[in-house]
Amino acid sequence: MKIGRHRVRLAVAAAAAGATIVSGCAAGSRLATVDGVGITQTDVLAMSSEQAGATAPAADVRRSLTTLILEQAVAVAAAKQFGTVLSDDQVEARLADPPPRYLSLFEQIAADPAVGPGLADLNARFTLVRDDVIPRLLVEQRGSYQAVISETPELVMRACVSHILVATAEEADTVLDRLIAGEDFATVATQVSLDQQSPGGVLGQPDTCLVHHGQLGTEFVAGVMAAPLQVPTGPLATSFGFHVIQVDERVIPTVAEMTADPMTHLDPATANELMGPWFGAAVTDADIDVRSSVGEWSAESSTVVAGS
Repeated sequence: MKIGRHRVRLAVAAAAAGATIVSGCAAGSRLATVDGVGITQTDVLAMSSEQAGATAPAADVRRSLTTLILEQAVAVAAAKQFGTVLSDDQVEARLADPPPRYLSLFEQIAADPAVGPGLADLNARFTLVRDDVIPRLLVEQRGSYQAVISETPELVMRACVSHILVATAEEADTVLDRLIAGEDFATVATQVSLDQQSPGGVLGQPDTCLVHHGQLGTEFVAGVMAAPLQVPTGPLATSFGFHVIQVDERVIPTVAEMTADPMTHLDPATANELMGPWFGAAVTDADIDVRSSVGEWSAESSTVVAGS
């Protein structure tokens, strides 16, 4: 899949209130700066398609500018802290062939007629920075990939898991008795599980059952780690209810595999937990200035708001 990075010129109108946001600015003029790095009218206009941009209200302009400011703050912080610098070749490669974890994001961008090439470019850059920063934060926190694998293997474990979710421990005991007696797991899951969005109880993706399970909570992951393979086990209590699980396969990467491609092996929930506080600090610490004719920067909401 290829998403072009060409720039387009768009005419942006203000909201129905009639306030002119950028019409008095030259195309290359700065609408904001982040630690001295400028964000121009051209950058903002490229976030929307020509058709959408021609009638974009003031609130949409401020929203696009906010997104650009946040991305730039993250890029500046990563460069300062980790020396992260992206090349055009890296950005082109990310746009041409996003990794599976970001594929749906870029497909949604490409399919949206209101979106301009600037948004795809921005997300390419942001995901590249994210993929560089998160492994560094993980190693800072845990010491090394070897320590991650030895001490907290649940952070990088993927497994093929089927589950049957019920409301009480007693119901889970009944389900477990049925499975031990020889009933088919998928059939029982279809009959009684509260999770009817996982066909046959299988927790996975369309192309594979071997996935991370951090989004279901630490209790669930611990249960998956401890469960014997290919044997129904339970009840396992989580915030969702009580699970009977069957783990058919469990994979933990080697140090070499983690070093080569850490983001593929790191649980997405853990990745988000690492990125969230760092992202917030990057934005808070940035020196952000917005042109008064556009609005002003709200440190409280981390957005560009209408001028007071």
